[in-house]
Amino acid sequence: MEEEFGKAIALRSKAIWSESNHHSFLSDYLARHLPLALRNHPPMFTHGDLSRENVLIRKIVNSVTNEEDYEVAALVDWEATGWYPSYWEYSHIFPLLQWIDDWPVYVEKILDPLPLEGAMMRVVFSDLEF
Repeated sequence: MEEEFGKAIALRSKAIWSESNHHSFLSDYLARHLPLALRNHPPMFTHGDLSRENVLIRKIVNSVTNEEDYEVAALVDWEATGWYPSYWEYSHIFPLLQWIDDWPVYVEKILDPLPLEGAMMRVVFSDLEF
């Protein structure tokens, strides 16, 4: 299944480039490498669009020590929810990280970091203009 998914992404890339009468060497690269790079990731039910705007947190105050902490209260905006490869959530966030604050640190606390898959999908997203 994952191999077909990688091939489908490469075919979509090729179709986009052919509409502009250009040969896409990137599409060729994706066809060769996506099926190998994005394998052995079982499907899992995931949010599909996890971003800081979709995470509601609440402050918790310890009544004994008066220390403050935070916890996730809810996730909103579930319209992209579905069964995706297990790398999908992280690799969907990775291209959007701006590295100007601590959000990437929290992403790694919430999700298993998959930097290789994230980097590969960053190329895909920029090519397909996600």
